[in-house]
Amino acid sequence: MGYAGYAPGHKVVEKTPLQAKLAAVKDTGAFDLMEKLSRNIAQNPGEEKFRQVRLTNEKIKAALGDVPGAVDVLLEMGWVEEGEFLKLPAGAKVGMAE
Repeated sequence: MGYAGYAPGHKVVEKTPLQAKLAAVKDTGAFDLMEKLSRNIAQNPGEEKFRQVRLTNEKIKAALGDVPGAVDVLLEMGWVEEGEFLKLPAGAKVGMAE
């Protein structure tokens, strides 16, 4: 047996950049909205209206813009800032686990 009960060769798995950013967000409302945005895009990949979010919208601002780290998660997922919008480029793909 290795140190502290671990089998020899145990490796600590590092978080991906996205996992690290997700761990920094502490607001469940932000997660709910990010999930809804992702689900809408995954279910309707050709609909441009689902690929952009106006950050100045009161509800979006409260759920994402005012939550530390929430916008960083979306940027890590491939969204880009364009003025007052966050947009997911047409080439970016979003999939949902079954």
